[in-house]
Amino acid sequence: MPTRPESFCITPEELKKAIWCPVLEKMVVSTGSSVILESDDVSAQIKIVLGVRVWFKYKLRDRKFDGLGWKVTPLTDWTYGGADDEFKLGKAVEESIYCLDPRYPLSDQFTEKQATFIKNPFDELPYSNPTKENLDDWLKRWKEIMAFAEVPFPGYFCLKNIPSVRRHIHAGVIKLLRRKGYSYLTAVPTWWHTTNVCEFLGFIFQYNCDKESMKKLNDCLIPLVPFDKRKISWVVMLQFWAELAEKAGFISENFEISRDFILRDNYGKLITFPLSPQRNLWVVFKV
Repeated sequence: MPTRPESFCITPEELKKAIWCPVLEKMVVSTGSSVILESDDVSAQIKIVLGVRVWFKYKLRDRKFDGLGWKVTPLTDWTYGGADDEFKLGKAVEESIYCLDPRYPLSDQFTEKQATFIKNPFDELPYSNPTKENLDDWLKRWKEIMAFAEVPFPGYFCLKNIPSVRRHIHAGVIKLLRRKGYSYLTAVPTWWHTTNVCEFLGFIFQYNCDKESMKKLNDCLIPLVPFDKRKISWVVMLQFWAELAEKAGFISENFEISRDFILRDNYGKLITFPLSPQRNLWVVFKV
């Protein structure tokens, strides 16, 4: 295991210079937001904050310590101590990004309870007490969201993202990493829709099993094409509810839900997005 460096070789100031663009500058000025630069031994991060709301966050984190023996650092908000987290292909960083338009809060369209559900439907799943009543309640809230003509993606804290910023950031970070001697940019997309964005930018799955799982999931989603990607992402989210229900001894299709929304393979096994607390889903971009 390498000795920990005194500091990450990319400073927050260098990171800001690489990703900054007129769109972000204009929004910072127009909203009166604050720009916060942070770092720890393995990371550099930029946050943009309006009041207490973080509407933009971008972080690069060196992956040399991932895998068995990994330890948390101040800016870490995920875990990387699994056997599949060790990266052996070359010098690599992980990127984390959060970028939404604070001028369009969820409260413009949704109640406070609905907004809480949209922000993190995983947190709302009744893992600690998966009774029929609690599972019914989660499903009812899911149906409420699906009933809207237009919905944000699950996990959104605002109604809209900020167009074009993602591609600009990607291009700037690739140039920065090349200057700093890195060979790979990697990520753990936490949602089906963010995985699609990564693939659009040119990331590939590090492990073939994840590539196969995503293909199986996407094949099951083909009949849902009349829905837009936002609602399809909510259907993908529903599979974790179905998984919890079945672990608790229930049959998902016995609830008041269309069978078309429960995704199964030819053997009747539920198909879920291949990310779990036990294992990260890694995508990789060769710099």
